[in-house]
Amino acid sequence: MGITGCSAAKTLNRLRAKVFCWDDDRKIRKKIAKNKNFVLRKFWINSSAKHRIDNIVVSPGIDINKCRIKSF
Repeated sequence: MGITGCSAAKTLNRLRAKVFCWDDDRKIRKKIAKNKNFVLRKFWINSSAKHRIDNIVVSPGIDINKCRIKSF
């Protein structure tokens, strides 16, 4: 939930998308929860979640080859 993540979430919220945000850093989550109106929720991709999620926005600093959503 750095600059890119917050910008993407803000834009998607304006477009009336249902947006879930996450950052592994606890301090960042607390800061975002206080200052932004984003839903911070950790969820794991499973077979039922794949049918409810249309898109995932991954920040440029995340190595998609090492993250848990690489097979989504």
